[in-house]
This record gives sequence, C-alpha cells and structure tokens, in this order.
Amino acid sequence: MKLPHLFLLISIYGLTACQTMQTPAPDRFARADTNGNGQLTAGEASDYIVTTVFESLDTDQNNQLTQQEWDPTKAPATVKSFRERDANRDGVVTLEEAKVFGRKSGRVNDLIKDGDTNGDGVLSRKEVEAYYASKEG
Repeated sequence: MKLPHLFLLISIYGLTACQTMQTPAPDRFARADTNGNGQLTAGEASDYIVTTVFESLDTDQNNQLTQQEWDPTKAPATVKSFRERDANRDGVVTLEEAKVFGRKSGRVNDLIKDGDTNGDGVLSRKEVEAYYASKEG
C-alpha cells in the first residue's frame, strides 16, 4: 500500500475509532465537523485527515514539514509526493499547502462515495460509524 493511502486509511479510521475502547476518545467526528452541522463534507473530511497526518509527521511542531519529516529515507516516490504539496517550492510544506493539496487530490471522495448511504453527498455520524464498522475485522 502506498504511504499516502495508508495515512488516509489510518486517519479516516480515527474519525470514529475508539468506540469500544475502555478510555473515552476525543470526539473526532465533532472535531472534523468544523461548521457543527452534524455532517462531513468532502472538504471537512479532507482537512481533518490532512491535519491529523500533518500533526503526526511534524516532529518539531513548528507547523512546517521538511522532506526529512515527511520521509527520512527520501525514497523517490515520497520526494515527488512532498514536492507536489510544496506549492511555493520553498522546501517546506505548511498545513495550508497540505490542506489545499488534499482537497485538490480528491482522495477523500471515495470515502464519501462509499460511506454516503443516503446519497446526499455528505457523511453523517451514523454513516461514518457504519462505514468503519463494516471495515473492522
């Protein structure tokens, strides 16, 4: 599985994960639902996923990712992936650049399509929970 796809799956799972864990998890759905309307648009879901991945990679917590933080091995595919996100070509990726790339890439569209059982183009909490319940082993 390609690195970005793995991050996408891990991050999306975090929207509803920990339902069965002993300790309460933060309400990730509410955090992703930035306008508080109980529905996730593709943009909200994408921004949440990108932010989660970005924060996990930003080891020095300076709100910028370097190539070293993105992938210390500097594998050709990840160098290319980093450069695609570095819109102003300054050698760092900001959270805003990452969000813009995430929305443009449309990678979250499959999640919306797969989870949107009522066809309204957004995901409700129930739809997200049902989607992930169907993915658990």
